[in-house]
Amino acid sequence: MIHDFIKTSFVDYPKLISTVIFTSGCNFRCPFCHNGSLVNFKTGELSVTNRFFEHVEKRKKVLDGVVITGGEPTLHSGLPDLVGSLKNLGLKVKLDTNGTNPDMLSQAIDAGIDYVAMDLKNDFESYAHTIGLDVSPVENIRRSMHLLRTASVEYEFRTTIMKEFHSGQVLDRMMEMIEPGELWVIQNYRYSDEQLKSTMFTSFSPLELMEIRDRLRAKSIDTRIELR
Repeated sequence: MIHDFIKTSFVDYPKLISTVIFTSGCNFRCPFCHNGSLVNFKTGELSVTNRFFEHVEKRKKVLDGVVITGGEPTLHSGLPDLVGSLKNLGLKVKLDTNGTNPDMLSQAIDAGIDYVAMDLKNDFESYAHTIGLDVSPVENIRRSMHLLRTASVEYEFRTTIMKEFHSGQVLDRMMEMIEPGELWVIQNYRYSDEQLKSTMFTSFSPLELMEIRDRLRAKSIDTRIELR
């Protein structure tokens, strides 16, 4: 299930040095997706998997963890086995997910996932439009949020924002989805040559981002809101 990997990252796993695994295939069609080349399923080559584990074996005294991202990793039935193999090497494992497969997310957590970063694309009313689908996955999103809140795993929710999809009213409604004490990471949109659509969406200025963060923090002093 490993399509490709980055040997070393200092930003993908908070406070840890990690290797990043990319899986292919995604059930969303977000027009602003920056990993458009990974949306369609591609057979993972054994040579890539072998090179990854060779790298990890050589570097496991330096590496703190591994990030599994995509695409959408929970679409792969081999995810729990991959997590178990990484844990057996003594590494922490972070999973990036869109939250649409709570059953597989639960299996991955049981296999030893240490940290989950779950995307929240928009408020529940606007979800399908934002992710380019006709059918909304909101019920599964709710189930995954509940799972994270009741499991023994560290987690964050994160949202990539742009002016076309995330007005002040939308962000206020999203704020109501976050419970006190939870971490909500807000990321600014950045154009990528790999976008599914060539549309140039509109990012926020640094000042606007700080104003958004401060306004949302004022609504709930117990909620952790960070810009990344």
